[in-house]
Amino acid sequence: MVMQSPTNIKSDDITSDQIRAEQVRITFSSVPASLLAIIINSSLLVVLLWNEIDHSHLLIWFLLTNGLSVVRWQLCQQYKQSGQYPAHERNWYRLLVITIALSGITWGAVGIWLFSQSSVLHQVFLVFVVGGMCAGGVATLSAILNAGRSFLVFAATPIIIQFMLSSHEVANYMMIMSVLFLGMLLASLNRLNKTITATIVEALVSRRQQEIVEREIRYQAEYDESTGLPNRRRLQEILIEEIARASISDSVGAILFIDVDRFKTINYGLGHMIGEDLIVQVGKRLTSHMAAADTISRTGSNEFVVILSDIAANLRLANLPVKDIAIEYHKLLDSPYVIQGHEFHITTSIGVTLFPIENMDAGELIQYAEIAMYEARKDGKTDVLLFSEEMYDSVSQRRVVEKELQLALDKYEFELYFQPQYDRNNEVIASEALLRWNHPARGLLLPDQFLEIAEQTGLIVAIGQWVLRTACEYQAMLEPVSDQKISVNISPRQFGNVRFNEMLNDIIEQTNANPKQLKFEFTEAMLLEPGERASDKLNQLKTQGIEISIDRFGTGYSSFAQLNRLPVDEIKLDRRFVSGIDSSTENAAIVESIVLIAQHLKVRLVAQGIETEAELNYFKGSYCQDFQGNLLQQPVTFTELLASTLK
Repeated sequence: MVMQSPTNIKSDDITSDQIRAEQVRITFSSVPASLLAIIINSSLLVVLLWNEIDHSHLLIWFLLTNGLSVVRWQLCQQYKQSGQYPAHERNWYRLLVITIALSGITWGAVGIWLFSQSSVLHQVFLVFVVGGMCAGGVATLSAILNAGRSFLVFAATPIIIQFMLSSHEVANYMMIMSVLFLGMLLASLNRLNKTITATIVEALVSRRQQEIVEREIRYQAEYDESTGLPNRRRLQEILIEEIARASISDSVGAILFIDVDRFKTINYGLGHMIGEDLIVQVGKRLTSHMAAADTISRTGSNEFVVILSDIAANLRLANLPVKDIAIEYHKLLDSPYVIQGHEFHITTSIGVTLFPIENMDAGELIQYAEIAMYEARKDGKTDVLLFSEEMYDSVSQRRVVEKELQLALDKYEFELYFQPQYDRNNEVIASEALLRWNHPARGLLLPDQFLEIAEQTGLIVAIGQWVLRTACEYQAMLEPVSDQKISVNISPRQFGNVRFNEMLNDIIEQTNANPKQLKFEFTEAMLLEPGERASDKLNQLKTQGIEISIDRFGTGYSSFAQLNRLPVDEIKLDRRFVSGIDSSTENAAIVESIVLIAQHLKVRLVAQGIETEAELNYFKGSYCQDFQGNLLQQPVTFTELLASTLK
């Protein structure tokens, strides 16, 4: 949607039809005042000339004048009821000019039918009344120049001619004064018309600018800026209309909730510009594939919703075609993307729900499609999933966890456990802080049971800050009896905050923690932002003595050149490469590549997630310096960690 900027609107952009429409509106708005003046002055003339002029002339003129006023009043009412459509303004313009000219003729008839040849006093009175009507006409008819001119000329000319033909000695003076007065009125009419026209143009320009601004505001409120697709708000409005239409036509539509998997990894790891370019390309692919009656919207950073219309005659027949369409979208979106010269591969998860369904509104239907998408992504084997009643329990449980998470911090339900990291001499050199939730009803919960919900609700920020502060407090307590480091996982949202380093310094100062005994673990995608942002932040941490570790290495989009510019001290192998390493040639090949990277970077290599003696022996025979896993030590509370240190 491309709109003209309000600052570019000029008077040249205003058409003559628009100006004429305003002229008609202004003139019609003055009709009631004009007609009131006509009734008063015509009645006054009849009364004062009753004994001077033939009664039949008076009555005929009075009836003609006020009969025309009735016609003009009816036209005014019809105009107001018509809605003042610009397409009809030419007709209204012509009617105004004609009826105003006729009104001028009726007042010009005063100089013919009601002119007294014998009474100068009555002549002066007629000039006064007609002159007053003409002066009033300048004020009320100047918006339409032709209407004003016709009224003045038709109303004043007969009296001027009468004075020209009269033999009375003052008639010539009266004629000259009348001509001068008419000329003055015509000049005033021209000046006032120019002023009104200029004001109309200025008002139209201002109104056009305001309309464009309001349209832009509505567009921004209802459409996504990057893709130009409808947003969630507009989507709901469209879906309400589609549900109503489907109900009336006895047809079935569908909602496809599409999620770009692992988008945060790309967005945080490679930068928001690349992430947004990817989303724009996804939007273009969806739009190119959609049918004319379908609707596609962007409802979140990496979420799209497709509304399919008329896919089947009933719900039973809709399942197969909607799944086929969803699979087509899935294949379309999962083919490679090229952004800034680099090829990207993504996966998508799609949740589907049908409509109309009794007692389900638009918001609920979108939510159910979203739930189906989460279930499809959780399953890992199914890319497309249709919402079913069995998912209600999952939804209810999710809502319960979300509410309980909001209270968990206030109720001190979170706790840190620690898993030691050993060197080749079986000495503890560090302990990784691991978050646990002491749920009052469900017992001790691991992060994979609640952390995703915390991220989606934004609570991960507060939880992450609590973890960092608590870990620093424990480090300060542990330092007098042990030189082991405390290792803390830093979330993407924490590290992405511009005040991260400032907030960290405040925590260190308040807890008396020793930064040289701290180690921060980041995922590799978090650190590989374009530019120097991540590198600058890490260098600030390094100057304080904090060690930098890359956690779950081997799962992101890193390259040796990118890693080489980062102040990294340690690489931790992702546990998927550790598990079964003694029997997996594929994992062994990957680990050998990572070993070479670690050697070139001159950093420690840590094998984490060790569960068997075979895995431990394999890595002890490789370049790995440090080891971590349940085989060596299960995670323990800080009290247990402190007690084992004091032995």
